[in-house]
Amino acid sequence: KKEESEKEVPTPVSEEVKKEPEKKDIKTEKLKSTEEYKKILEDTLNEEDKITSIKVDSEKEAIIITMSLKNSTPLTDVDIAKTVYSQISDKLLDYNEIKSIKVIFENIGELELSTNYKKVNEYNLPYFPALLIDEKFKVY
Repeated sequence: KKEESEKEVPTPVSEEVKKEPEKKDIKTEKLKSTEEYKKILEDTLNEEDKITSIKVDSEKEAIIITMSLKNSTPLTDVDIAKTVYSQISDKLLDYNEIKSIKVIFENIGELELSTNYKKVNEYNLPYFPALLIDEKFKVY
């Protein structure tokens, strides 16, 4: 039998922690500026790939990106474009304010998908399925 003084007493949570305000998810706000989206995507692209323009359509809650790709791989330009779309959309799907993502690849093709098509993987990260990207990509 344990004595009264030996019983485990839970450590009280400090009042400061209890009163800490809820942190708002910064990724669920209104549409950002084109410069903010450009900065978000910078680390997603290869150095040779260039975003020519970004347009934010606040009425449709859409982002439209025009870009040029430099392909230095044995893959086709279309395959590279599909891969880049996947990378860009993976990054942008974190932002709930976007309802549609369109990327125009100069001289290659384009793809626009509604975020209604997004799935969530085992790590709870949103993505567009590769088969959907493959199926919906419009080649020029």
